[in-house]
Amino acid sequence: MFVLLVVDDSPAICASIRKRLSGFSTLVRLIEVHSLEQAREVLERQSVNCVVLDLQLPDGSGYSLCEQLLSRRPHPDVLVFTAHTNPLIKNRCLASGAAGFYDKVGEAEAFFGQLESIIREQQWPEQ
Repeated sequence: MFVLLVVDDSPAICASIRKRLSGFSTLVRLIEVHSLEQAREVLERQSVNCVVLDLQLPDGSGYSLCEQLLSRRPHPDVLVFTAHTNPLIKNRCLASGAAGFYDKVGEAEAFFGQLESIIREQQWPEQ
């Protein structure tokens, strides 16, 4: 089973991800957390395939978690989905190995397209 960790403090964003992935419900285990602390607790006890990460969280910047995740070998796919679209931060995340960086306001469809592609690729890798 594909395990997806969503780290976002917005109930609306979490609900939209949940709704969009409803067609994958038998293939994806969705874990939602709303802070860096909760994310780190999950990651201590659970292996995940992909992390959807907001950068602006109540207890700090998601960028530190992004760096931490991407320093692991192997590391999960990390998709940054944020309203914090500073080009320098975007470039740093992508240079560190994030699979994608998307603006919540204008790039939701592209984000969901890449997320669904990652799920499909891990469920049915090319033979």
